[in-house]
Formats: sequence, structure tokens, C-alpha cells
Amino acid sequence: MSFASRSGPVSPDLVHKHRPDGVLFSEYRLPPDGDPLSLTPHRRWDADEHWTSRADAGLHTAEALRQAVIAYAHLAHAVPHGTAFIMDRMVLEAGLGRVRSASSVEVITRTLQARGERLSSLIAEVRFIGPEGEELTVGEGHLRVVQESVYQRMRRDRARSDALPRVSLPRGFEVVPASERTSLLRYGTVDPLFFDHPVDHVPGMLLIAAGLRTYFADDRAAGERFRIDARFGGFLDLDESRTVFMRVVEDETHRGGGLRTEFGAEADPAAVIELYAPSMTEDDSASAGVSATMRPA
Repeated sequence: MSFASRSGPVSPDLVHKHRPDGVLFSEYRLPPDGDPLSLTPHRRWDADEHWTSRADAGLHTAEALRQAVIAYAHLAHAVPHGTAFIMDRMVLEAGLGRVRSASSVEVITRTLQARGERLSSLIAEVRFIGPEGEELTVGEGHLRVVQESVYQRMRRDRARSDALPRVSLPRGFEVVPASERTSLLRYGTVDPLFFDHPVDHVPGMLLIAAGLRTYFADDRAAGERFRIDARFGGFLDLDESRTVFMRVVEDETHRGGGLRTEFGAEADPAAVIELYAPSMTEDDSASAGVSATMRPA
């Protein structure tokens, strides 16, 4: 299946969701030259449940960026449905009130690589636009495109989420301190944000959610705005323990401090989520320093 129309409704398969109520956009428009893809937020975008805390707002904005980049690869670069996408990194700025007023989301290509006519990787810039045409915030997603047959060979014999016991946890997961620097991330298997469809790895959105909850647990960030830099170097396999090791490190490389949360093996973490407040210099430009990547989309 391909998505060839220049405008139309945003269907669940266009953003790699199964449940219609998980789709954050209602319509798309694509000019003849392919840039920018314009997405209209669905009316559920403004639901209070997404904006009750800075952690909720950050997760909601990150999911919007994930969906926007996936839709863009399908629509602007003719990647057929059924192709495996891997989001290797994602960087964005979020806030409790700033992004909520977005009336459109625009996506353009920053860089890409192709093999012949087939897209193999993409760095897309995602801009959240306000009612008066003002730029509210900007992010970036680095997407790898993998043929389904290749992906199946990469992930052969890995446990899938639909083979695990159905376990529900409040908000989908819990973080349990194990030592001064180490915690356990315990996840359920039914939350529709993280497990909308069967997957063979711990979803990147779940790791971002855990990083956000940890960052704001002590109310260490006083301002409304914050930056998310999520980097994924490998897969975290699912198993019946439903547990992932987390290490939390105070990060002083950013002005005002920040928090780095690492997941998986200490010597070679599979994912690193950094959160920090923008500096005063960065405040002058929403796009300053943005450069992004996450895990499988």
C-alpha cells in the first residue's frame, strides 16, 4: 500500500498505530514538491489529560513528533506501508502551555540517504505552528528505513508483547528505586500509548516517559520549557520480568543542570534520555541545538 494523495485524512496506518483514538492528527496536506508536509492536530490534541503536567506535555509532544516523521516518510518519500521504521534519535523542546495551542505541524527534510530510488534514512525537522503562524517549538527525528524482510532477520525469535501476560499498571509503568543511582523500570503490557500493536522490543516512548517522570519527580526544573534528547543505540528485548534497569546521572553539561537516564547494560546502554532546561541563549531560538533520534516507530 502507498499513500499517494496530496491531501486527506490521517489514518492509523499512516502513523503506525492500530487504534484510531491514538492518532494525533486529523488531516494532511502535501505540496507538489513534497515540502513542507502540513498536519492538522486532531481535536483530541487539546484534551486536558495530555497537559496536566510537564511530563505529560513532553510525552504528548514527543509522540506527535514521532507520528509526524513517520507520516512524512510515507507521504513525501513514498515509503510503502509495511516497511519497518527505526527512530534512532529525537530532540525537541516542550512545555506545558506553549505547544498546546499548535494549529498545525510542518515537516521538512533536513538530510536524507537513498539507495537508488529507495529511502534508507532521513533527518526530518518538525515545526509546531501557532494560530497566528508563529513557530511554537521545533524538533527533529532521525529515521532509518528497513525492509520488512531485513527487520525480521534482525529480530528473529525475539519475544513479542502479545505473547507476554496482559498486565496493567497505572499510566503504563512504574519506576522503583533500587539504589542511589539505579532504578527498575517495570512496565505493563496493555497501555495503548506504548503497546497499541504487538512489538518485539521495549518501546522508545516508554523510555522517554520514564525519563520524564524521573526528571520531574523532584521538581528540579523550575521553568515551563525543557529539552528532550532521546538517543537509541540498540533494542531492549521484552521478557516476562517486564523490567528494565535504569541509571540516573545528574548532568552538569547544560547550563542550569539536567538529568541523563540510561537504560540497559551500564557499559553500553541501549538508550539514553537527556532532559534539561534551555539556556538563555537557546531561548532566543527555538531551533537552536535541535538534532533528534528515537527507537522503533
